[in-house]
Amino acid sequence: MMVLQVQAQEPIEIDKLVFGAYYSMCKGNCVRVFELDNAGLRRDDSARYGSLNWAYYFTGTTKMTAQQHKAALPLLKKVPLELCNKNRVIVGSPDSHDQGGIYLEIVSGPADVRMKLDIDDTPDQSAEVRAFKRQLLELMDELK
Repeated sequence: MMVLQVQAQEPIEIDKLVFGAYYSMCKGNCVRVFELDNAGLRRDDSARYGSLNWAYYFTGTTKMTAQQHKAALPLLKKVPLELCNKNRVIVGSPDSHDQGGIYLEIVSGPADVRMKLDIDDTPDQSAEVRAFKRQLLELMDELK
């Protein structure tokens, strides 16, 4: 896997974003995962807690509406550059006290970067990462 090499400090546009939230303690399926690209927005209804490891492969089982895709599309241009330079990292302590975690996969060309983020704001998250994380969480709440 290649890691994106970037020098600027502004967000870049990426080809595809796989994002989701997971919780160890909840009723029903505790995982929501989406795949966003210019062609559409899809949800993976087959993902389960514990399946969001570094080898996770998105399986689009539900196509979201054109309106939902339009609402999500700006995220492709808002990914903080610092996230593009990390791969297979855990930022904060996701789901350490049942607060949940965020799974994130950033794809641009041949580069595929995966990480897990704490839902809580932690000292190792910059203001840009915190803002992006809030946008992801707000969108996932709208997509319920």
